[in-house]
Amino acid sequence: MGGSPALNEKLPAGLPTSLARLARMLGQRGVPVFIDAEGESVLATLLEGEVLYTLTAGLDSISFRSLWSRGFSSARYRDAVNVCNEWNSVAAWTKAYASEPSAEEDRAVRVFSVGQIMWDEREDVFGARLDDSLNTIQVFYAWLGEQYPDPIRIPSGPYGKRG
Repeated sequence: MGGSPALNEKLPAGLPTSLARLARMLGQRGVPVFIDAEGESVLATLLEGEVLYTLTAGLDSISFRSLWSRGFSSARYRDAVNVCNEWNSVAAWTKAYASEPSAEEDRAVRVFSVGQIMWDEREDVFGARLDDSLNTIQVFYAWLGEQYPDPIRIPSGPYGKRG
């Protein structure tokens, strides 16, 4: 995804202009993107999760919802809610939510972050807002990882690498 010319060739016909622009700008930043079959949303993949960008009907904005790549067990639902509440108490933007335990996902509790980017015709302004959304989501995921380290990545943990 090195630049927009290669990405432009892959964009489906009929994709709304704002989503096509968003997909191009993500591609320019080296972020892998996928566009749904209906051309209604753009999925950006990050190291610690994924972000789904969609047009907000009737508003001059693009909504996003990100999903952390890890989850909590249903027994730790209260921990997930508490960490989201802690983030929401200090972060003005984006907001975090924990899902109810899902039977479809082996009773996993998933953590989401949501927000909106206001549309702007100016490339630099819209680009700065896009960068802010990506940065804030990555800061949130890094903070979650500090609060609840991945047991596989802890060298002295039960699943950690041993030298």
